[in-house]
Amino acid sequence: MTPDVSTDSLGLVSIVIPAYNEENAITETIEQVREVMSASQYDYELIIVNDGSTDQTGEKARQAGARVLNHEVNQGYGAGLKTGIVAAKGDWIVITDADGNYTFTVLPGDYTVDVTDGQIAQDYNGAQSVSIGADSNYASVENVDFVYQLPTISGNVYFDITGDLLLSSDEPCIQGVTMTLSDGQTVITDADGNYTFTVLPGDYTVSVGDVQGMDLVTAPSIDVSINADTQYASVAGVDFGLALNIADFCGQLADGFAIGFWKNNVSKAIAGRNKGVQVDAATINSYVDMIADYALEPFDGIDEQGAVDVLSSKSSDAADLLAKQLMGSEFNLMNGAYIGGNELVTEMFINYGEYLLKHAGDYSRDELLDAKDWFDAYNNSHGGAIAGPDCQ
Repeated sequence: MTPDVSTDSLGLVSIVIPAYNEENAITETIEQVREVMSASQYDYELIIVNDGSTDQTGEKARQAGARVLNHEVNQGYGAGLKTGIVAAKGDWIVITDADGNYTFTVLPGDYTVDVTDGQIAQDYNGAQSVSIGADSNYASVENVDFVYQLPTISGNVYFDITGDLLLSSDEPCIQGVTMTLSDGQTVITDADGNYTFTVLPGDYTVSVGDVQGMDLVTAPSIDVSINADTQYASVAGVDFGLALNIADFCGQLADGFAIGFWKNNVSKAIAGRNKGVQVDAATINSYVDMIADYALEPFDGIDEQGAVDVLSSKSSDAADLLAKQLMGSEFNLMNGAYIGGNELVTEMFINYGEYLLKHAGDYSRDELLDAKDWFDAYNNSHGGAIAGPDCQ
C-alpha cells in the first residue's frame, strides 16, 4: 500500500507521529487523521516514526497506508520527532502522539495552552485560550491543536545584466538551475528563478550549480543561520547572479537569418502570398504571438504589421537600430536558432537586448550600437560561425 497522501490544493501538511509499541492504537490513529484531513482543504502526508517498537506497530502503520520510518532501537520521543520532521516534505508540520492526543487534567478555570519548544519552528498557530466553567457545564475541552510551519531558506538565480550583483527590476530570472543545501537537499529553480528549502533551525550553506554558457558573478555559496539570534525566522533573498560573456559567442555556430529574410516572410504572410515563402504564414503568426508576449515591454502586443515596421525602420537613432536587429533575433530565437546549440544562452541574449532597449536612456550610443552589432552578427550567421564586433 502506498503512503497516505491526499490530492486537495491548499498546500502540503506533513503529519508526524512518533510511535513506540502502539500496535493497539496506531491503526485507529491513522484512520482518525485520514478522516480529519480528508475533510480539510489541504494536501497531506502521514509519517509514522516507528521508534524501535518490539511489536507490530510498524507493520500495522504500513498496512493502514502511512509512510513508515524505522529506528532500529528505541531512541526516544525527541529523536522520533526529529527523524519525522527532517523527512517531511510539507509546508506545514503537524505533530501528535501515536494515540493522537495530549491531555491535561485541570480544575475549572481559565487556561492558556502553548508550545514551549521554540526551536522546532519559526511559526505556528499560536497559544490558545481555554475556559472550563459553568458556561461550559464544566465539560472537558478537546481539539486544542497546534500546527507548525518550519522555517525556509529561499532566493533567486538571475541574469545580472547591470553588473551590480543585485537582482534589479527587469533582470530575467533563470529556470532549471540545481541548488544544493549543505544538509543534502537539492531543488531546481522554478519558472521565476526561485528556489526554497524547508529546514530545521541550524547552520547551512546554499550552493548554486553550474549553468552552461553563463558565468557566476556572485559567490558560489552563501552561509545561512537560523537560530535563536534570528528568532528562528525564515531567510529570503539568498540570491545568485550570473552573467553572459558575449565575446564567447565568437566562432559559435548559429542558424540565424538576416532581417531582410524575416521582413520578406512576414510581409508575405500579411498579404496572404505563398510564392517565394520560406516560412509559412501560420508559423509566422505563431512567432509574432510569442514575440508579443516575450520578456519585457519593447515588443509587447506587437502584430505582424508592427514587426514589419520595426524591420523596415530607416531611423538612425541607436535604440531604433538596436530594435531593428533585435526583432530579427527574436524571430531567429522562435525559429530555434540557438547559439552553439544552447537555448538558455540564446534566451538570455535576447533578454539582454530587450533590457537595453527598455532602458536605452541609461546607455550610451556606443553601447547600444555595440549590442546592435552583436545581434546583427547572430542574424547573419546562416548556419556558420558568429562574427561579432570583437571577434578576430
